[in-house]
Amino acid sequence: GVSGQGAADVLLRMGAFDPRVTLAGGQIPAGTTPVVVSAIDPDAGWRRTFGTGSYTFLGSLAGVPGTLKNAFTGSANTFTFTRTTEGSVVPVADGTPFIIDPSIPRRDERAIVWTGRNNVTDGSMLTVDDLVRISPQALSAQARDVLVLGILNGTNEPRGSAAYERIKASTARRAARWGANFLDIQAGFIERGMHIAGLIPTTEDLANIANDCPPPSLMADNIHPNTD
Repeated sequence: GVSGQGAADVLLRMGAFDPRVTLAGGQIPAGTTPVVVSAIDPDAGWRRTFGTGSYTFLGSLAGVPGTLKNAFTGSANTFTFTRTTEGSVVPVADGTPFIIDPSIPRRDERAIVWTGRNNVTDGSMLTVDDLVRISPQALSAQARDVLVLGILNGTNEPRGSAAYERIKASTARRAARWGANFLDIQAGFIERGMHIAGLIPTTEDLANIANDCPPPSLMADNIHPNTD
């Protein structure tokens, strides 16, 4: 995993889908100056809800090797494409796929898709689940097996909260699509996690379990399990 990435960032990094890109000006220039991406499909599911920074992805656009960059400012994303080496001007039709570098390591091993936690509160869960629906199909062409996991709610996201309801709806969509290739992490973690870890639940743990959210004794913070 890469801390903070949204589902689209994660799945693109895994080589699981090809975003469709429209460049400002409709062409890749001869030089290595970044070109603004005026539209990208999907336009949701990326990291955008907190923090600032960027992620870069090596691949090609219209046959030109280069880097797609997702720069985020907490509430918006700005994408650019930068070719790796200078060359001739290349026209790029609107909606041209950006193809991730095929040399991603270990693509032929088991693929575990556990993503979406960073998109629970940004309104993009339907887009995220649609990516999760289609992406493992691309992975399965190379990977030996694909396992899709459900999202774990936080210690402060009890039954009835908005985040809880989004997560349960996502779980239902993933389970319906992936069947035996889906694992409901939330249910197992909450119902059996304390027993598996050999821990005696505290009063707070029991209250959280009753509210169908993770017991604090198993968590490093509100949303991250601890190393035990």
